[in-house]
Amino acid sequence: MKKAFIIISLALLMGISASAQSVLGKWRAGTDSGACVIEIYQSGGVYNGKIVWLEESVDKNGNPVKDVNNPDKSLRDRPLLGLNLLSDLKPDGKGSYKDGKIYDPEGGKTYRCSMRVENGVLKVSGHVGPFHRTMDWPKAE
Repeated sequence: MKKAFIIISLALLMGISASAQSVLGKWRAGTDSGACVIEIYQSGGVYNGKIVWLEESVDKNGNPVKDVNNPDKSLRDRPLLGLNLLSDLKPDGKGSYKDGKIYDPEGGKTYRCSMRVENGVLKVSGHVGPFHRTMDWPKAE
């Protein structure tokens, strides 16, 4: 009886651990200017997300698409491909990740951010004061 309890407890703990890791990987994000794939990765106890694929990765001249709307003029020449959009998200122990930031390259603004996986979809929320907008990012193949 004791052995069964230990096995069940370990299985539950492994399930909790697996769900905490479920944000890791590649997710498809849609924007007004096209689609992209964001890779969520862990670094130093926080979770970040960088652009690893863009539907339109080059401009009409064949040059990499740049971060032209960044309010910091010194950053406007950096390519969007490889750019961190999500940063500093911390797990809350309940399956959500909070207290991070999300950068919107289309508007050049940074917002507070949280995320969670629900039914296999990454729910990413940008927050401004009491308001928020949640985007659904399906898993990328």
